[in-house]
Amino acid sequence: MKGLLTFIPDRPEVTLPLFALGKGRGEVHVDNLTTTRNVAIVLDGVGPGDVSKVFLYGNSRSDEMREFLTDLDEPVEVFCDVELGDVVTELYPEDVSFRTRTVFTFDRLSDEYRFSPVEGLRRLGATDLAAVKDLLPARSWAGFDSAKDMLMGGAVFGMVENDELISVAFVTDFTSKYDTLSAFTAEPHRRGGNARLCSQKLMAWTMDRGRFPRIEVGERNPAGLALAKGLGFPVTLRVTSYFLDIF
Repeated sequence: MKGLLTFIPDRPEVTLPLFALGKGRGEVHVDNLTTTRNVAIVLDGVGPGDVSKVFLYGNSRSDEMREFLTDLDEPVEVFCDVELGDVVTELYPEDVSFRTRTVFTFDRLSDEYRFSPVEGLRRLGATDLAAVKDLLPARSWAGFDSAKDMLMGGAVFGMVENDELISVAFVTDFTSKYDTLSAFTAEPHRRGGNARLCSQKLMAWTMDRGRFPRIEVGERNPAGLALAKGLGFPVTLRVTSYFLDIF
C-alpha cells in the first residue's frame, strides 16, 4: 500500500482508489513488482448498469500500459491523465465517449454551521440502521462493507421529522485529506432545505477532524450542482473520464 501512494496522490480529483485500497477492495495491476512504474486499479461496478472503473497511473509510452488497455474486454470507465487519455482514444476511437464531473472542495466554514442547533438534526448511529437502509438506495454505502460500516466508519447526519428520517448527508469515501460527501432526501420533503442543513453539519464534522469536505457531481445531476453551490463550495476542477463501450 505504501508503495502505491507514490502513484496515487491524495488529491481532490479522484479519491475512490485510495479509499477502496484501504478497504482491501479492487484489483491492482503493476508492470513490475520490484520496480513498479505503471499501475492500474480496477474497481467493480456497484449495481445494475454500473460498469467497472479503471484508474491508471504511469507513463503513456509504457508497453505494459498499452497491453493492459488492449486486453480490456467489457465496458469500463477509465480515469487517467490527459497523456494516458490520448492512448485510450487512440486504441478505442470508435468506442470511447467522455464523461465530465465537477469536483468541489471546501476550506472554510462559518462557526454557525458548527454550533447553531437545528431541531431534529443529529448524527445517526447504529440504532438508526433500519431507518437509513429504508431511506437510502443500497449504492449509497457501496464503498463500505455495509450500511452499518458507513454509519460507524464514516458519518451520517440526518433530519428526523415526526419520528421519520426524511433527509441525510453522508460520507461515501475518504482519504487522509478529504471526505467525499453526498446527500439524499425523501421525495415528499425535497426542495425544503433539509439536505443543505444535514450537509452543513457533516461539513463541520469533517473539518473538525482536519479533513476537507469534497463533493463530486456528474454533469447530469443539476440537483447535486445546486446543493454544492448552495453550500458555498467553490468549483475546484472538472474531471474527464473515458467511457469505453466495449463488447
